[in-house]
Amino acid sequence: MESRILVVDDEKFIVEAIAQHLKQSGYAVATFIDPVKAKEVIETEDFDLVLTDLRMPHVSGMDITRAVHKRNKDTLVIILTGYATLDSAIESVHLQVYAYLNKPFDLRQLGQVVERALTEQRLKRENEILQARIAKMLNDVTTLHKVSQLLYDTDDWDMTLEFVLDTLSIGLVLTHSCLLFKDERKGYRLGKGNFPDKSPLGKTISNYSWKNLEAIVSTEKPTSLKVGGETPKMIQELSSRREPLHGIFFTPIRYRENLLGFLVVFCVDNTECITEDQQTLLEILATQIAPQMFQSDERRADQASADLSLANVQASLRREIDALGVDGEVVGINLLRFITPRVLRSQAEVDAFHKACAQLVLKHDSHAKLQWLMADTAFMILPGSNRVQAEITCMALSEDYQKSEIIDAKIEGVAKLLFASAAWPEDAAGTAELIMVVCSRLMHQMHEDVFKRLATKSVNA
Repeated sequence: MESRILVVDDEKFIVEAIAQHLKQSGYAVATFIDPVKAKEVIETEDFDLVLTDLRMPHVSGMDITRAVHKRNKDTLVIILTGYATLDSAIESVHLQVYAYLNKPFDLRQLGQVVERALTEQRLKRENEILQARIAKMLNDVTTLHKVSQLLYDTDDWDMTLEFVLDTLSIGLVLTHSCLLFKDERKGYRLGKGNFPDKSPLGKTISNYSWKNLEAIVSTEKPTSLKVGGETPKMIQELSSRREPLHGIFFTPIRYRENLLGFLVVFCVDNTECITEDQQTLLEILATQIAPQMFQSDERRADQASADLSLANVQASLRREIDALGVDGEVVGINLLRFITPRVLRSQAEVDAFHKACAQLVLKHDSHAKLQWLMADTAFMILPGSNRVQAEITCMALSEDYQKSEIIDAKIEGVAKLLFASAAWPEDAAGTAELIMVVCSRLMHQMHEDVFKRLATKSVNA
């Protein structure tokens, strides 16, 4: 977008010379030789930069500057004058004038000052946009963190679905969404939808067949279907005259290498369907609900209840601590999340991965023991280590994990280890509390990791 520049000077030839030079540089230029009219325009229109003479009849350059800043403090002002005084220079500083140039001046010199001013302005604006974006992401991730705490505190699956869909509509302002569950007979079935009142889309998807969904979207990574040259048939079938669709975004929900379903967002306005930030947040949300979605599946209910209940994890951890025979001594308890560039697709691959991770852990502490909770998450128990010592061990382990050959180097992505440490019995009165402490700390680490990736993407962009 062209920068808008306003030039004000009661000498016509100066205005024309400046305007011609700036237009050749690609700027949109408005000119006035009547400062009164210029001031009236400034009070109703926005400009990126104003060049104004200092001494003019009826309205001075300082009057112009005050009018500019009253309208928009972001607009820059450059004062041009053949009558420079100390008082005017001081007043220019007080009014935050960008530059103060004496006449006569070289047009090339003026062009350089203008270019520098607009470059600094653009960078400032981009930084403000970035800060606003980060602030929004902080708010959104904080919302997701609160949601995750609610998810961990309830065993009610219907309430979990309400949390998730309310988070999408209220927290992320994604007003048309649903959850699809994998169904062996139907392919996929509608779990729950969230649509505005009287939305025709809400009724349409309740009767829609999702049987061939996997032929259209990826089961490994998010998929965006968009209106375009070859608009997907699904968008055409779900659109209506009252509520035309412009895109559908699918986020797979996976747990223990199983595809459980999809988090689906329908885009009903003609804007970007899903931003990069929203995509990241949807992936976090899908990860958070996966364990409960896994437990809610009737085909796995018994196994899931045995494997994932807090009571069983607590009892298992207590047995491991008691087996150490270190009464009176501190034990480092660490919750490790091994992030891999891709999903481990078979049980044999998971077993090999666990074996390699165990060997890596033993290099750092020969007495350490891993207790796996799922394919990529485990408790690491370190006898005789307080929290600080446990964190140091985890940091060293994290560095080695990223450098190791556990993950095939040819696979795109980065291997990373996130961890949370605590000490038994220093940090908790019981193993249930200890588990909640490290789970909360690990969730915080996951959110920080998301922010770092977003900040890196923003800076690179």
